[in-house]
Amino acid sequence: MRMRQVSVMQQRHEMVLAVRQRGISVSGAAALFGVSRQTVHKWLARYDAEGVEGLGDRSSRPLVPSGQVDGGLEQRVVQLRTANPRWGPKRIHAELVRRGWIRRPGRPSGGSLPATD
Repeated sequence: MRMRQVSVMQQRHEMVLAVRQRGISVSGAAALFGVSRQTVHKWLARYDAEGVEGLGDRSSRPLVPSGQVDGGLEQRVVQLRTANPRWGPKRIHAELVRRGWIRRPGRPSGGSLPATD
């Protein structure tokens, strides 16, 4: 007897239909399909928002890399560094702030304010 092969997207659709049409609880569907309740809720929400197309795999790659610098800012840093080769990162940062090209980050409070006498 041959095993029936089902795609991941079809399994997700079956899981959604089991909850929505057959009245199986989220916990029951999670146990039946071998996933967490949170996963069942995620696929139900995506199905409600986007239909069957929402059940496909998505990239987990961020839209913008967290360490990437804006191209215009990078050009300004290179321009400052070229014009002032002796300047280090602190001086270049201070100059970028002074010229209004970046904002100075706020000071961390450390969780408490200093005592006043």
